[in-house]
Amino acid sequence: MLSLFARRVTLSTRRSAATYTRILPSSASAIRLRGIRDTTPHANALRTFVNPQRNASTKATATTNKAKSSAKSKTAGRVKPGRKLTPEQKAALKQALQVKKELDRKKKAERAAALKAKLKAQSEKKKQAATLKRKRLAEKKKKLAEARKARLAKEKEKRLKAREAKKPKIIKPPPRRMTPFSLFVQEAKKPLQGVAADWRNLPEEGKQEYAVRAKAVAEKRKEEFNAFVKTVTPADVIRYNRHQRNKGATGIRVRFNDRPLSSFMRYAQEFRMRPDQAGKRLVEVSKAAGEAWRSMTQEEKDQYKPKSTKQTTA
Repeated sequence: MLSLFARRVTLSTRRSAATYTRILPSSASAIRLRGIRDTTPHANALRTFVNPQRNASTKATATTNKAKSSAKSKTAGRVKPGRKLTPEQKAALKQALQVKKELDRKKKAERAAALKAKLKAQSEKKKQAATLKRKRLAEKKKKLAEARKARLAKEKEKRLKAREAKKPKIIKPPPRRMTPFSLFVQEAKKPLQGVAADWRNLPEEGKQEYAVRAKAVAEKRKEEFNAFVKTVTPADVIRYNRHQRNKGATGIRVRFNDRPLSSFMRYAQEFRMRPDQAGKRLVEVSKAAGEAWRSMTQEEKDQYKPKSTKQTTA
C-alpha cells in the first residue's frame, strides 16, 4: 500500500518512489523540508496518513462549525427550507426587508455625503495651501525685485558719482556788471512791469543817484572778477562757455594775453553805464555808442586809451 501511495505521489510531483518510501515514517515538517508543497492534495493526504490525529481533529472542527451555524440560523429567526409562510409572516418579512433597505439606503447616502464633505474639505484645504504658496512666492519675488531695484539704483548712483568725480568742475564766475536800472530793480523787490513804470516816472536826480551807486558797485565787481580770472585757465573758460551755451545763456570773454582793451571798447563799457541807456537792448546801446564815438574828437578819444595790463576782460 505504501508503495502504491508513493507511486501515486511520484506521478503528480515527478519524484522517485524510493524517495517517498524513505520519508513516509517522518513527520509533516520533514515532508515540507523535502520539497512537498502544502497546497497539493497529495501532500495533504500524505500528511494525514503520516499523522492520523489530523483527520480526527478536522472532522471534529467541521462538526462544531456546523452546529454553530445551525444555532445561529435558529437565533436569527430563519425559516427552514420547505416550510410555508403565512400572509402575516410574508407581510412582516416584506416590511422588515423594506425597512432594512431604507436604512441601508440612508446609511449609504450618509456615507456618500460624509465622503463628499471630506473630499470637499480636502479640496478646499489644498486650494488654500496652493493660494498661500502662490502668495508667499509672489511676496518673495516682489522682495527680490525691490532688492534688485535698490541695488541697481545704488550702483547707478555710485557710477554717476564716480563719473561726476572724474568730470572737471564748472567754474562759477562772480557777477561783473551793475546798471542803474538793475540796482533799482534789486532794491524795489517788485514785479518787473511795475518797476519799469516806476523807473520811467523817477526824476532825473534819482536816476543820477542810482547811476553813481551802480558805477561804484560795478567797479567793485570788476575787481572781484579780475581776481577770479587770475585763478582760472582757458580750458575752464571754454568749458563754462559751452555749459552756458547748452543752457541758452551767455558766457564770459576773458583775454589771456597782454593786449589791453581798445579805446572804443572802454568807451562802450562806460557808455552802457549811463542812466539814459538803462532798460535798452544791448544792440541798441552798442549802436548808440558807435554813433557817439564817431562824433567825438580825437582829444576826447585819447582819454580812453588803455593802460598796459597783463590780463584784461571784455
